[in-house]
Amino acid sequence: MKGLGPIFLILVLIISIYLEVQRPTYPPKKDSCYSCHQFAISTDKNHPFDAMGCSLCHLGNPYALQKEAAHMGIVRNPGELAFAKETCGRGGCHPEQVQRVENSIMATNAGILHRMRIVWERMGFEGSFWPRTVESSFQRQREEPPFLDYFRKMCGSCHLHKEFGDVVGEIGERGGGCSACHVIREREGKIGKGEGFGVKAPYNHREITTRIPSLNCIRCHNRSARIGLSYRGQYESEGYGTPYEGDGFSSRRLPGKRYYLELLPDIHHRKSGLDCIDCHNGQEVMGDGKRYGLLKEQVDTSCLSCHAQNHWEDGPKEGPIGDLGLKLVSLNGKLQVKEGEIIRYSPKGYPLYNVVSTQKGLFLFRKSDGQPFEISSIKKEPYHHLRGHERLSCLACHSQWMPQCYGCHIAQREGLQWDWIRKEGSMPQWFERRDFMRFESPPLGLRDGKVYPISAHYVSFYDGVEGSRSRHDYFGLASFDPHTTQKRSRTCFECHGDPKTYGLSYLYPGMDLLTGKEGIDVKSFEMADIQRILRVGECIGCHGDYADKIYGDFSQSYNRFLWDTELPCRR
Repeated sequence: MKGLGPIFLILVLIISIYLEVQRPTYPPKKDSCYSCHQFAISTDKNHPFDAMGCSLCHLGNPYALQKEAAHMGIVRNPGELAFAKETCGRGGCHPEQVQRVENSIMATNAGILHRMRIVWERMGFEGSFWPRTVESSFQRQREEPPFLDYFRKMCGSCHLHKEFGDVVGEIGERGGGCSACHVIREREGKIGKGEGFGVKAPYNHREITTRIPSLNCIRCHNRSARIGLSYRGQYESEGYGTPYEGDGFSSRRLPGKRYYLELLPDIHHRKSGLDCIDCHNGQEVMGDGKRYGLLKEQVDTSCLSCHAQNHWEDGPKEGPIGDLGLKLVSLNGKLQVKEGEIIRYSPKGYPLYNVVSTQKGLFLFRKSDGQPFEISSIKKEPYHHLRGHERLSCLACHSQWMPQCYGCHIAQREGLQWDWIRKEGSMPQWFERRDFMRFESPPLGLRDGKVYPISAHYVSFYDGVEGSRSRHDYFGLASFDPHTTQKRSRTCFECHGDPKTYGLSYLYPGMDLLTGKEGIDVKSFEMADIQRILRVGECIGCHGDYADKIYGDFSQSYNRFLWDTELPCRR
């Protein structure tokens, strides 16, 4: 018996070690979810089931074997901002990114609310409660301005706090917090087919990636400025079903039963198939942790970041890729950028890890598959550095078209309408009608002292229901990047000889040309500006070359034109 003692102790030790190895840890390598979900398959290499289990992201009880107990506290979409701090943002995962996203413009809607407040105040409305973010619009106040109800019902379906899949169709595809961008719902599909942008079923586990397809962006960015559609060459028409196909309406339809025409796509999409994230970096999209009141304050993308030569005095910055850049390359999984390589940095200093400077030139590597494209640099040609063009932005010349709606009519009527923020139905209903939609050469104006494409719009609001209406009007100017960039620029005559370009297309009775028209952060040209533009237009017929010596100092040349009667053009 004495000889059995050591053997017994060894057996006890072996059994103890075995039980310890089998004891579930948190998170367990394979938690209790597998007892039911035996055939679950993950297409996401960064969050493998084998290593992480399910409960680390979806919460619930990883130790329970009964469905009710295991599903206690479970979340269907871990990316929802309502509980992202407990899931994506937990310690050891992505707490910094979640904090940044919660403060981003896409989550707060601060820019939309700010501009709506100004428009409605200029229409004569006042209110004691003006929310600055989506979160503050949840609060109930005794006296709310009408624009707040309008925002919740007509605009409130586009922000990251919205729950994904809460309704069927296009609107249900928006929102979802982190998942709105990083979850691949469907790789690609024909935009405009059916009532949605591609999702086939309620939220299911799919690939999570940093290689975000443009389709995820367009789910929200297909209304208002419509930049997601314009980038692909899709212009939303007025709704008449034209151009007709045979004896029927056009088959080109967008979600919401909207018709569209096919125009020239942005060159970055047309020639290189670039996704939005190839230009818009992570810090710009997700924010840097600060709360901004306007989108332009968070924007960190510039044409010059790629197309300017780095040796320019005000050119882009270049440097070694660094630790953050290498981490982002690793997360991408498709790029072959290595340590020590020279990349470019955004105006705010964020690594543009897919824009690499080599001895053969500057290359952009497409994030979706790593395909390289050589970047053409802006040359020191006369047309880029012509005296008098100092205020021109790249977009002023290279944006080929821009969606514009000259008449926007907003009204109320009796009936219930769903409130996307408070998730309830309430009175009244809001509806909109658009008139005079156009897309040709966008007018130009001044934004922050530089010349940009602008959109002029006339807003009329009918306060009250049928029979008890009072009308409020507002004429406004807005400026945004149309995302219709082409290599070809406007010709001299298209700017200096077209009245539409310098603002005469949206004049209305009583508009003061001497001082121009003020928008929220945009201003039309003043009479002095228009006179300078027109003077050049007088000379373009004979002096059509940028390098013509009269443009070296055009003011001096024009003064000579006024007094020198021996000039050929004065005879």
